[in-house]
Amino acid sequence: MDDISEENHHNGNPLLPVITGTAMEKTASGWFLFWASRTPVEEQTWGQFTHDALAHFEASNYEELRQFCQTGDIEEYNGKYPSLILRIENMIEVDQVRYYCDGLKRTTQVYVKLQNATT
Repeated sequence: MDDISEENHHNGNPLLPVITGTAMEKTASGWFLFWASRTPVEEQTWGQFTHDALAHFEASNYEELRQFCQTGDIEEYNGKYPSLILRIENMIEVDQVRYYCDGLKRTTQVYVKLQNATT
């Protein structure tokens, strides 16, 4: 988002809703339509948009990460976990490890904890 906002930062840019709304997944698109309908046009700037979007979605990203659990093999879990972590800005490594371990199957958790994993 920062690259887009720096390149196209215009206060009150009338194209913001058009450009942004066409490049989103369904969940984000629904939130964006709500945001655009509730935010006065003069406040629909890239800066305000990125601030509001990060505030809204970071909370749901933490919740999704908290609920993420290993249901299949470890390779499948390891394949999905990094994409969840990348959605959360500035998460420290210790928290990344803690969330990772908390989502593992119980038997795998025991093995990892015996290894005293910290990274």
